[in-house]
Amino acid sequence: MLAPYRVSFGVVLYHAFFCLFTIGITTGMWYRARFHNGYGGTRRVNAGAAAWRVDASNPAACVTRARRRFWPIKLVMFVGLITAGFYVPDDFFQAYGYICIVLGIGFLIFQAIIMVDFAYVWAEVRLARSAGAVQQQDRTVYRQSFDST
Repeated sequence: MLAPYRVSFGVVLYHAFFCLFTIGITTGMWYRARFHNGYGGTRRVNAGAAAWRVDASNPAACVTRARRRFWPIKLVMFVGLITAGFYVPDDFFQAYGYICIVLGIGFLIFQAIIMVDFAYVWAEVRLARSAGAVQQQDRTVYRQSFDST
């Protein structure tokens, strides 16, 4: 009965770890950013202005890149944290369930507010564009009426 909470607890811990792990990162070239993005680094084809990753059509390069990726480590972390949630006592998940419900309701309310705000902003932009198009069309008709005389 508590299995969904145990799984969600592992997912929350996984994402909280990466949230804290990436604090202060300013560029994607940092080692922590590479770990978060799932790859260990990039090999440069040339040192010129257009330095691209290894060509994906080259099978040997793909094998080399696959070895440097951090996806297997991240997957083991993810499954390990979910599995660890099943070893936490049941009393913790009784309280955790109520916390999840309260935070879930708050998240839904927050989403609704953002959706309504987006709808109002989008409508204002569309109205401004249509009003501008009408004014432009009126100017064109006004100019054409004077040009024909």
